[in-house]
Amino acid sequence: MRRLLALFVSLLFLVSACSQGSPEPPGDAGPTALEPSSEAPPSASRTASATTPQSSPPVALGVLASVQVVDQGEGNVPKIIFEKPLTVDNLTAGVLSDGDGAQLALGQKIFHRSIVVDADTGEVVQENFTQPAGFESMLSPSYHVKSPMLVNAFISAKVGAYVAEAVPKPDVGENPPAWAQHATLMIYKVESAEDAPSMPLVLSADEVAALAAEGRLPVATFDSNGVPSITIPDTDSPTDLAVQVLTEGTGATIRPNDKFTALYTGWTWADSNKYDSAYDRGVADTFDFRSVIEGWLVGLTGQKVGSTVQLTVPAKMLFDYQAGSLSRPAGPLVFVVKIVSKV
Repeated sequence: MRRLLALFVSLLFLVSACSQGSPEPPGDAGPTALEPSSEAPPSASRTASATTPQSSPPVALGVLASVQVVDQGEGNVPKIIFEKPLTVDNLTAGVLSDGDGAQLALGQKIFHRSIVVDADTGEVVQENFTQPAGFESMLSPSYHVKSPMLVNAFISAKVGAYVAEAVPKPDVGENPPAWAQHATLMIYKVESAEDAPSMPLVLSADEVAALAAEGRLPVATFDSNGVPSITIPDTDSPTDLAVQVLTEGTGATIRPNDKFTALYTGWTWADSNKYDSAYDRGVADTFDFRSVIEGWLVGLTGQKVGSTVQLTVPAKMLFDYQAGSLSRPAGPLVFVVKIVSKV
């Protein structure tokens, strides 16, 4: 399946992504690819003492209303108090405790500690408060598309805030792993934030044509069965996203909230290694834009069903936040993607 195309991140984001309709973990929107979310940011009006949890949380927190955080100091796991079991029917996010630092904003990189708690038992599933380093996340437009409630909670808070997300039990099929057997409560403590470096842009059609004419873009060829192979030039890869429509389809246009099926093959630019291929498996995989890398989000939004698109994706457009990771290919990457259907 999408083991290498999806964003491989920590268990925190794995659970969150599954809860939002994607069977696998979640990958910034281009300048005009996405419309801003219309979802209103949750209020940030609750505080938590280091010794006594604050009572009477606002109704706006919904299922998070009973959740209280007691900070145990640097290097220690905070105490999480809530009415058990916590019944989580819908994804909910909000600010439990606002910080006293700078206001967070969309487009920043935040550094945070996180804890995952079983919503039924209160058992700690995973935490990194006791680890040498926490995680960093990009509050990018694509992250906003995939997790609007959580990102809205972050950008309504300040550095030092505790932000919570209640996630329903994910639908991961039969014999789910232990972490997927109950709803989950995630608590994030924002330790610092900084402005993120400028994200790559999308090359214009003229720029792509010029690079291709100079032999500086990969060239795809197809065998008698329509399976692609690639020739990657011995040059530096483009620093921006190159989108080449090899064959334009006549079907429906793919939009950011759509699910679609696609055949694809992915190669690493550095060594032309083919690391994953639905073409080779002969079965189109199903995707939504919550679960793909940024290069796909930008490069495939607005394409038509039936189109075959070549994407040359710079490293910075592979993952919109860096977290504890499993195996994943190093960028830049090259993809040939055939959009088979709109689900």
